[in-house]
Amino acid sequence: MTILETENDFRSSDGSVVVSKDSAGVKFPVKSNLAVAIVADPSGDVSHASIYGDSKALLALADLLTAFALLDQESVADQNCPTGEGVHTSLASQQGLISESVNLHIGRLDAKGSKESDWFLQHPSVTIVHPDENAR
Repeated sequence: MTILETENDFRSSDGSVVVSKDSAGVKFPVKSNLAVAIVADPSGDVSHASIYGDSKALLALADLLTAFALLDQESVADQNCPTGEGVHTSLASQQGLISESVNLHIGRLDAKGSKESDWFLQHPSVTIVHPDENAR
């Protein structure tokens, strides 16, 4: 699929809006079959994250990722992407994921205004769990 950039947004090749530039609003097909799971090994330790979907859902996710990659964060209003953070969004079951999924957070690691790549890791709500750390 191709992402088309217009003056106000990024659109998928079928013409539907993927990301709106003025609000960093994300459009994801509500009727998608996309599943996100955190998988544990037999001992219960986190093993990995999995993303599965049908063709339509995976193409929509690819469109979303491409639009985020192409988006000029500096042009996004501070109320939608504060300086020092990257553009990001969350998808939940009512926004395109199947009901059994965990929420999926997608965003840019480079921060608006500084291009620092550690803003996400230093955010107070983020705790990164590495599978091998569970064994310690």
